[in-house]
Amino acid sequence: MASKKPMTLIRALGLYWSITVLNRLAASKDRLSFSELYRACRASPSMLTKTLRSLAEVELIEVDPFDGYAITPAGTKAIWVVGELLSMAQAGLGQGASSRQSASNPGTRIYTSEGDQRRRGED
Repeated sequence: MASKKPMTLIRALGLYWSITVLNRLAASKDRLSFSELYRACRASPSMLTKTLRSLAEVELIEVDPFDGYAITPAGTKAIWVVGELLSMAQAGLGQGASSRQSASNPGTRIYTSEGDQRRRGED
């Protein structure tokens, strides 16, 4: 990811479904197929394809044509960074930041700390 332009990374994370896709992959112990992500996200196939390509381009996800999609360590870190940004924004608004939900999908948990990852067994 270090070799990619920072704006490419920011654009990839800024796509409407990016955080939702990263969260779904982070929550799964196995790789997910396109169909599984489609059902989980409810994005249009073209938007999901665009999102997956963008995330793969900046190496936040791994793509295997036979086994599906998986989050990379960089993707896990990106979720943490986004969670910290949300925490800062919420603190500025005087809101608590202990439990955050994805803005794009309120039912999706954003893993925001290394403790979250440890509780999920990702050390």
